[in-house]
Amino acid sequence: MNRTGIPWKYLPHDFPTHATVHAYYAAWRDEGIFARLNHDLTAPARVKEGRKPEPTGSVIDTQSVKTSTKTCL
Repeated sequence: MNRTGIPWKYLPHDFPTHATVHAYYAAWRDEGIFARLNHDLTAPARVKEGRKPEPTGSVIDTQSVKTSTKTCL
């Protein structure tokens, strides 16, 4: 990940071509599959912990988001 930044062309050799994988990803993203999976997997876990299925708030901390590809040594 540090070497390539995870571009589509660096998929493992046993995967289909990067164009095929990206096409599936884009179709699933556009259909909302990932959002649905997120909800379908987190809602039961929240209920199991005695919480409501949907979060009631969120926090975004921009200080913890890395935006540079350079690393400091």
